[in-house]
Amino acid sequence: MKNTITASTFFIIFLLLLSGTSSAQIDLTSLCSDDHIQLTGQICIANTHIAAPFLRITPDARHAGMGDVGISTNPDDNTLHFNSSKLGFAEHKYGFSANYTPLLRDLGVNDVHLFYFTNYLRLDDKQVIGFGVRYLDLGRVLISDTGSVLRGGKIYEYETAVSYNRKLGGKLAVGLTAKYIYSQLPIGQSGTILMTADAQAIAGDLSLTYKTSLTNVLELTVGSALTNLGSKMVYVDEVKAAHLPTNFGIGSGIKWAINHEQSLHLALDINRFVQRLSSDFAENTYSVGAEYRYKRLAARIGHLNEHKTQGGIKTLTYGVGFNRKFASLNLSYLHTLNRYRHPLNKILRMSLALNFGEA
Repeated sequence: MKNTITASTFFIIFLLLLSGTSSAQIDLTSLCSDDHIQLTGQICIANTHIAAPFLRITPDARHAGMGDVGISTNPDDNTLHFNSSKLGFAEHKYGFSANYTPLLRDLGVNDVHLFYFTNYLRLDDKQVIGFGVRYLDLGRVLISDTGSVLRGGKIYEYETAVSYNRKLGGKLAVGLTAKYIYSQLPIGQSGTILMTADAQAIAGDLSLTYKTSLTNVLELTVGSALTNLGSKMVYVDEVKAAHLPTNFGIGSGIKWAINHEQSLHLALDINRFVQRLSSDFAENTYSVGAEYRYKRLAARIGHLNEHKTQGGIKTLTYGVGFNRKFASLNLSYLHTLNRYRHPLNKILRMSLALNFGEA
């Protein structure tokens, strides 16, 4: 009897072509290849294994449509992912968001999904707390014999986060986020039994935002964030433990209030894995994005450019948004510009946000 693990195991290696995905089959003993991608799909950065890189997927449609910028954009319900300190400048007392991202549709896969839920609550004019849950459903791995399913198993990863954010004066805000990360992934099979390994970690984010008016119609925002700084993920033993995708990013954005009905927002983010620090600025990941708003409608465009040591992805993104009183709906679409297979290529991401009360 010949047992095999179906394609559900192997297509997940493509997730790792993006610096924010995860592998369903882990070989923590394998070496890094020249193109920084293991055969199992795990990202290699300076011979360092990176676990749970799904933490780096941009989870919402608004920022995804702007080339994944988000460190210095206007604060919204999904600020927690990029730079939680921006919540200190939130314009509402309470906000909630639900985000959905299908993955690998361009590869004919239909059972890999990312869900992200957030909410924030303003305590007073200086303090805001935020909460977030991120869940990556990697589908089901099936062990079969001549087409008949013998046994299968669900594989997934998730993150829960809570943040405290405070304004220091009228132009500066700081943020602190605590996270718990859990991962359960298959490592092989024994007969008809699917063998899995789980790992967990505690992590945190530190962030800072400075916001000021340059003129009556121009507003400048500058921010920085150190994210996913924490313990290693131990799937097998301590010797083979894998690092979290710790990232340091800086961003700057300009908002131009054209008139009371129109505005234009331009933003630039520069990101780098902390495990790959060097003096070569070419190894950074650069994101640029623009958002034009007219009354209750928004149009967005962006570009992301990664160095090969950071993933090597180059994309062009588009997005639209619709606002109606306390609710907003955002959609985005991504197109790759190089040979790398992108797990988010040619898919539509969706976000719904609700906001109540003026700050």
